[in-house]
Amino acid sequence: MLSFLWFCVKYVLIIQTPMRSTRFGSAFVLSLAISLLLSSSLGSCSSLVFSVCWVLNISAHENRPDINVWLDNTELTAIGSQGKFVSLSVTPLDVHELRTEYEGIAQVWNFSIVSDSINVSGTQRTAHLPSSATAEALKTFRTQEVFPCENGTEYLHQKESFIIALGYSRRFPLRQESGAASTLLVAWSGRSLAAHDPPHRVTLYQLEPSGLVPLCNDTTHAPRYRFTGLQGCGSYVACVERARGPSLLCLATLTDPDVPANFRVTAWDSSSLTVGWDYPPSDRLASFLVTVFHTNGSGHVLEERRYRQEPDRRGFTAGPLSPCSRVRLGLQAECRGPGPARPSAMALSDGNSANSEIINLRQSTSGPHSYTVRWSVRNFSSVSSFRVYHQGRSGAPPSSAGTR
Repeated sequence: MLSFLWFCVKYVLIIQTPMRSTRFGSAFVLSLAISLLLSSSLGSCSSLVFSVCWVLNISAHENRPDINVWLDNTELTAIGSQGKFVSLSVTPLDVHELRTEYEGIAQVWNFSIVSDSINVSGTQRTAHLPSSATAEALKTFRTQEVFPCENGTEYLHQKESFIIALGYSRRFPLRQESGAASTLLVAWSGRSLAAHDPPHRVTLYQLEPSGLVPLCNDTTHAPRYRFTGLQGCGSYVACVERARGPSLLCLATLTDPDVPANFRVTAWDSSSLTVGWDYPPSDRLASFLVTVFHTNGSGHVLEERRYRQEPDRRGFTAGPLSPCSRVRLGLQAECRGPGPARPSAMALSDGNSANSEIINLRQSTSGPHSYTVRWSVRNFSSVSSFRVYHQGRSGAPPSSAGTR
């Protein structure tokens, strides 16, 4: 009786390469917070969130001063809500640049996060205590409400009409719960509201070279919202203005890449294997990540190797591969952006394993001293020979038992 059947495959692998008034009751208050989560659990209660806070006080009878704010070359002036604090979280970088232009005066600060502190360099010294104007502005936050710079505060600039500071909070209430190439789910602390209650307002901006472009403005009574119809590898800012709250909470995020489509073997023979795939043109794509899985005859992975391909490539040829081995392949797209690369879900190809896989193994005839077995493979070009084992011993490789 046939106890084990083994066959030998030869294949090839070639790789192409191996982010003035101190009364604030009628103020326009703007706070921009850049947040860095230092926890592996997104939205955890112990997450340490560092922020940049910008507060602009404009009384109703005053004209708005000429002011612009940039963070890492992105103008943030588009984000704002009359009489509300605004907090913005972004993907962290090693060093951030904050630039302001206020009444014709330009200021630039560079800051970085080191452990649980902030290192700041700039043309103006920082202060650790708030001025009387700043203290008055902070009274808009009740005890249970979150001021993004409530701890470790470094005040960069304090005037009656303009305040900017750095700090952190462990109570940052907005988080990203999940995301994909075309969707983004955000949630915030609190409970669902009754239908007759004022709703929460949600806004979505897309980050373009020209700045932040508003895409969506909606309301909800739930403590979460899912944005849909997004682009893969897209940079977005999602904002939530909670009902009866003093602040507008925002976070910046990068959607996942689209999964490469139509990943397939395009050509193969006994010494080479070529694969190809489809992917829409995108200037946000950083690279493709190819994973080569070396497997045994039963499909278990013995070794895997990863190779990056340029974003304009849509295929590669593999070779030479070690004799008598099988290979499967995985393909992921990676986004271009700050921080670690964000890979897509993996598209898989059976590589040469599917073509040389033995199927329909059967015994066709038998006699007192012999028997015949037959099998099929999808393609003989990637098979150099078959070897049959009978009761644990190898016999001579058959010449004609295999069929197409």
